[in-house]
Amino acid sequence: MHRAQRLAQIKISVKILIIDAGQLGYSAPMSSSNYYLFVPGYYGSSLVEAKSQKTVWGNPWEIFLGRATLALPTPGFEKFPWLDLKAHQVIERVRVVQPFFTVEAYGKIMDVLRGLVTRPSEQVFALAYDWRRDPMLAVSAIDEKIRQIQEMDPSAKISLIGHSFGALISSYYLRYGQQISKNPTETWEGLQKLQQVVLAAAPFRGTWALFRNMRNGLRTGINHRLQSSFAFSTLESSYYLLPPPGEDFLLDEQLKPKTTDLHNPENWWTRHWGLFQEGLRYRVINPNQVKNHFSELLSKVQDFHQAVQAPLKNKKPPIPLLYLQGIGTKTLAQGVWTQNQDDQNLCLFYRKDFKRWLPNQSHQVLLGDGDGTITTQSSRLLPSLEGAQTVVHQTTQEHLRLLQSPESQKLIRDFLSK
Repeated sequence: MHRAQRLAQIKISVKILIIDAGQLGYSAPMSSSNYYLFVPGYYGSSLVEAKSQKTVWGNPWEIFLGRATLALPTPGFEKFPWLDLKAHQVIERVRVVQPFFTVEAYGKIMDVLRGLVTRPSEQVFALAYDWRRDPMLAVSAIDEKIRQIQEMDPSAKISLIGHSFGALISSYYLRYGQQISKNPTETWEGLQKLQQVVLAAAPFRGTWALFRNMRNGLRTGINHRLQSSFAFSTLESSYYLLPPPGEDFLLDEQLKPKTTDLHNPENWWTRHWGLFQEGLRYRVINPNQVKNHFSELLSKVQDFHQAVQAPLKNKKPPIPLLYLQGIGTKTLAQGVWTQNQDDQNLCLFYRKDFKRWLPNQSHQVLLGDGDGTITTQSSRLLPSLEGAQTVVHQTTQEHLRLLQSPESQKLIRDFLSK
């Protein structure tokens, strides 16, 4: 009996301790929840009409057969039928011919991130943004989303994953946080809010493809308006993706490097580039207004490049970072800028251009190593992001396949699972 009484007393004491602990606010320790924020690249977010919610970018019918334009309203031009488009969602898969033919975009990487979620409190967020506009708007959107997560869960472990243009934008955020100014202070505010970072195929040093598109436009199917030369020339992001000062070289007729001084706005209107080229679909009604708008835009672009390319000033926080870089695929790396009698500012980027204007030269001279979209020279990791906690992985996968291949998915999954 005595033994039974003692056991009963022990049970009562344990119950009292448990009740008291609960009343005092004690609870069993729980690990923090994981949150994953994905930032897609150029073209990676669908765009819908603000009023009708009709999908324009991300809708195969509109892309190949439509008559809409992606152009942004631009000061100094006559009124044209631009659309008030808003970012809707990250494009995962596009069903071109339902249900037979689907184009894979970011679906596989989103599936990987969703597979890392192990409890109801954890979430995956995909940041849709208007990739046509000033990327500083996307920087602010990243900061706002991270603040929302932290307010929802103060102990949240947040991982940021960025691809292509999204990786470039993310690299700015890591170093400067939400600062949008001419000379931002290197605080690493963005990086310090994160648990881990994955970046892939970032165009750190720009690409000539956007300049080419401003000259020639892109035709998809029978749609020549959606991505016309005028449309590309009105997009703010087009200029942020140009090669930065000091790397803006084209080749002359002898195939020797020749500086373009691309970031001097006066060169654009004297050479009839971009918004100032002849034969645009829409007419300029106030030249000074166009010049002022363009000069202000290029000034912001220079500030952005200067901040991204700036040498390291303060020690980078030891946050793990995985960087994926594509190599081994021929990629547009150059153009030829020739001053002939017919066109004083002829820029050659296509094989057909060489056949006409430089028949004795090979178009291959314009190609360099890369991932098919971004050259390895451009995508080489910024020195400011290097460090003991940084892992760089090179792969022969092409630009979008960097996030789609089983090899890359395993790397990302293993890295984020640590």
